[in-house]
Amino acid sequence: MISETIGIDDVVEYLNSVLEADPLALRALLCTFIPCNKKLAKHPTAVVNPAWHEGYTIGVIGLINGMFGVGEDNYPAICYKIDTETNKVIGFYRIHDGEDKGGVS
Repeated sequence: MISETIGIDDVVEYLNSVLEADPLALRALLCTFIPCNKKLAKHPTAVVNPAWHEGYTIGVIGLINGMFGVGEDNYPAICYKIDTETNKVIGFYRIHDGEDKGGVS
């Protein structure tokens, strides 16, 4: 069944289920950044990283976050956290306005 209405919490739950099913595949996707042009970089909601030496890049979370826009505090909707000792993705989380922004988005 195709869902016509999916919210932020639904996406977070889905991403966490994919992480549980295959953490290595999801980690590889999260570490993949595709070069993109300035027009995409100026998109009003897509989260594009301008700091890479290749120029502008976008990753899967930047693309997903673009569907939801940014909050009043200018943060995107979803982040993921990585265990810095093991470099493993711990999980995906919804970023709520006013909460700690310690995750990676």
